[in-house]
Amino acid sequence: MEGGPDIIDMTEDADYRLVTQVQKLDRPYLLKPGETIHGITREHVRLPDNICGWLEGRSRFARLGLMIHVTSGFVAPGVSNRQVLEMANVAGRPLAIHAGTRICQLVLQRTEGHAVYRGRFSQQERL
Repeated sequence: MEGGPDIIDMTEDADYRLVTQVQKLDRPYLLKPGETIHGITREHVRLPDNICGWLEGRSRFARLGLMIHVTSGFVAPGVSNRQVLEMANVAGRPLAIHAGTRICQLVLQRTEGHAVYRGRFSQQERL
């Protein structure tokens, strides 16, 4: 983000909101090569306490250079929110991201025991 700090300290106090600019996607977003952005799903995901999930990109878009989650594809048991996508362009050319395009999928997995996610992002409804 332009105008943000030159260096971001990776500590427990690091806050993405200090370097994030929120924009509506009312027209295609041009994701430049090497650029990473956050997006958020329109769908609200609610999982029971014995099911977790993994956000995965769709191969048709991965083959064009779009990565959907860079590091945090895990969806915790008991979650009830919208999912943030860490979209990165690893292609050699810009990618036009269009709102409403099905660019990812959620793979579900049964867990042993029961758990409910109550962490820092448990109430996330927008970036």
